Amino acid sequence: MSLAREVNRALGLYYDSVDSEIDTYIIPWLNRGVKPDAIKQIAEFCFKNSIKTLEGMNDTVQKFAKLGLTTLPAINAYLEEVMATDDRIKSLLQSLNLDRRVNSFDRSFYRTWTYTFGFDDEVIDYAVSLSVGKGMQYVNGILTSWHQHGFKTLSEVQSADAKVSEKDKKAFKRKSFSEDITGESLSALFDNLDDVKFF
Repeated sequence: MSLAREVNRALGLYYDSVDSEIDTYIIPWLNRGVKPDAIKQIAEFCFKNSIKTLEGMNDTVQKFAKLGLTTLPAINAYLEEVMATDDRIKSLLQSLNLDRRVNSFDRSFYRTWTYTFGFDDEVIDYAVSLSVGKGMQYVNGILTSWHQHGFKTLSEVQSADAKVSEKDKKAFKRKSFSEDITGESLSALFDNLDDVKFF
């Protein structure tokens, strides 16, 4: 009962009776292995992300639990990682002269570049340096092309870039985003949509 009231307080809710909430949400969460302090943290997280219903919080709890995040330290570590990734993406946006918030498309692109394509920061930074004023889709087009050619390291990319003729560069610039995206990168963009909703 105390936990249910704390959850409600964190979400900005008030109910005279919490019996139904305990049966519908609190007990199943605890049975799933989610610790009480983690439940409180998730409630605060939900409120800060404009999720202010028990059903909305339930979806979030289920997503965290599915990722194995059932304790407060695990959740905090995950959120710190997410914030660090957002900071990295924000620095890329600034390098592109884009003054806006990080969005789910940016996160999907970054996840594709790092996890699916396996590019390190040096390669991503180089692609960004070639894309100033053009946006994240252009960066994605460059990195997708490099991935399709099997390039992995900065030296491979720079070596290949030096060999590309002006004609090829102009053809690449005319290529649309939809032509650049492959089935593999499109799949990667949508593989983690449930994760993206957390941010």
